[in-house]
Amino acid sequence: MFFLLNIYSDEHQTAINYLRDIEFNINNVLIWTGDFNTRDNNWDPTFPHHSIHADTIREIADSLNLERSTPIHQVPTRYADNMNSADTVLDLMFLQSNDPGFNNYCILPEIRHPSDHAPLCVTVSINNEDINIKQRAIPKNSNEEADFVSKCTNEIKQVNTNNIQSRQALEDAVQAIASTF
Repeated sequence: MFFLLNIYSDEHQTAINYLRDIEFNINNVLIWTGDFNTRDNNWDPTFPHHSIHADTIREIADSLNLERSTPIHQVPTRYADNMNSADTVLDLMFLQSNDPGFNNYCILPEIRHPSDHAPLCVTVSINNEDINIKQRAIPKNSNEEADFVSKCTNEIKQVNTNNIQSRQALEDAVQAIASTF
């Protein structure tokens, strides 16, 4: 099982701080992406400063065994709604470095409307895996079917229903019957 984390961190870095505090409880993260709401010269060449929040983001990514991926074409991810503000890079993607899509994601500003953020796009490879499945069928109207139905009927008749006072108790009783087959 793998996890895909998509976050929005507000101007107070609420999501980043929360992830920093609980990161040790998260395993098998395949992708961590979203609006990090942090400007930093590491991912925004138009921004002249380094942010302490970028260090926290990097520490979290390291603990999740992820690395910041770079897009195929570096363009802004947030487009200002007025002429007095600059377009910025606030949306990032972190991937496992052994993923074939690493450093191969796209920023799609042409389909950002009505949002002021451009979507990020990456292809994640999922390996085909053979799962062994056993199927058993009882032939209809056979002696085996009659024996199975008889066994089920006898098991159900033996269930003590006096203590079933909740849905959970009923489900437990059904599970107990099912486990005998």
